[in-house]
Amino acid sequence: PAVKFLGPFQLKPGQTARHYIEMGAYIGAVRMMVIARKDDAYGETEKSVKVKKPIMVLPTLPRVLSPGETVQIPVTVFSLEDGRKSVVVSVKTNDGLKLVGLTTKTIEFSKSGDETVYFLAEVAEKVGVATLEATAKEGNEKDSKAIEIAIRTPNPRVTDVTDLVLQSGE
Repeated sequence: PAVKFLGPFQLKPGQTARHYIEMGAYIGAVRMMVIARKDDAYGETEKSVKVKKPIMVLPTLPRVLSPGETVQIPVTVFSLEDGRKSVVVSVKTNDGLKLVGLTTKTIEFSKSGDETVYFLAEVAEKVGVATLEATAKEGNEKDSKAIEIAIRTPNPRVTDVTDLVLQSGE
């Protein structure tokens, strides 16, 4: 659910107003509601409004990585308006991941839809937190998303101890 309260606002007779609301990382529809009051009279209206950006990017990683692994990173780009042409997709990482090969790729869209490109990365030989930021850009439109992911060993160290006394010659 998304709730945002604005107001109160006052309008003179015949006057109109427009308000812009910035939504964070949200895709879908929201129900906009307006409630009006003057003295003892009330009125209300509501409308469903789509929330979207012309270009959106969604990188995906597994829940956890292990030191020394190689991972193929899918980055999905959504072009939500017809008429888009070339979308440039780029990724950058911190020292927890090392990109192998291309760090920038171009996707050609002939109509609205989504396409996925893949980037190859090697996980550092250490535990910690890796970050990945994917960016999609076409003309003046740009979207980017960042992901943090844990790098941990899949099997923790195990120590097995046996307590005994050895006799001579054993």
